Amino acid sequence: MEFKKVAVAIALSAGLASVGLQAAVNPGTPTDNSSTGTFDITLYNNSKIQIYGLEDVEINDTDGLPGTTDATGSTPVCVAANTDQFNISMSTAGGTFELTNTDSGSGAANIPYTLQLQDSAGSDVTDGLWGVGGNSSGVLSSEDLDVTTNDFNNVSACSGANSYSIVVAPDYTSADPGIYTGTAIVTVSPI
Repeated sequence: MEFKKVAVAIALSAGLASVGLQAAVNPGTPTDNSSTGTFDITLYNNSKIQIYGLEDVEINDTDGLPGTTDATGSTPVCVAANTDQFNISMSTAGGTFELTNTDSGSGAANIPYTLQLQDSAGSDVTDGLWGVGGNSSGVLSSEDLDVTTNDFNNVSACSGANSYSIVVAPDYTSADPGIYTGTAIVTVSPI
């Protein structure tokens, strides 16, 4: 029984302490005909962002000719946000931009690759390369990019003037035959 009294006393004192911090004004005495009070309104509209449109990339080099140009693949990427611009970074699940041969008995070396962000016209975005010769894993691009849409209810089609693509370019001209896999991570942040 004593515990309940202490708990109620703590709850009441906490409630009374928070009342003193409020800006609301309630009249202390009744008046004739009308009574007026005021209160402040505060809305915390936090930044919101959503990446969409990403697809798995399969690169199937069927010519098998050594020394020829490596094949590439790409995925669309779009961004919805309640801001006008965003930053992007790319990283990998393994920490390095390398594809690993799934045949563990082959002894084949990993294959390095790059990720290049391109705009809707297919042009490379400034500071939009990750991997060999570009940004390191997890490094944020210095380029401020325009969001695809501000409408979170319209994130089904990744297209339009502010849509992007990520080109995956593995360097496998001297690699052993096999199936090489990896996971790329794309992170977008509102500005």
